[in-house]
Amino acid sequence: MKEKLPFKAIPETQIAIDAAIDAGKKIMEIYDTDFSITLKNYNEPLTEADIKSNKIIQEKISLFGHPILSEESLDDKNRLKHSKIW
Repeated sequence: MKEKLPFKAIPETQIAIDAAIDAGKKIMEIYDTDFSITLKNYNEPLTEADIKSNKIIQEKISLFGHPILSEESLDDKNRLKHSKIW
């Protein structure tokens, strides 16, 4: 997918876009099944789609070596020492 973006792209942009597309495909694949929902703290829903899409995105984005902040993963406060995080 090579579209003209409405912003100045950085080297990681295309990989981030591809990660989002791949994660979206996995989400739709799971949502086409009889999936289950569990509850996180504060009664927030969590599905297999949340977990698997998060894994796909993190695997692709981790190639850049930047810390990643994600709703589905534990926060590592060391990220605050970096100038760039995902």
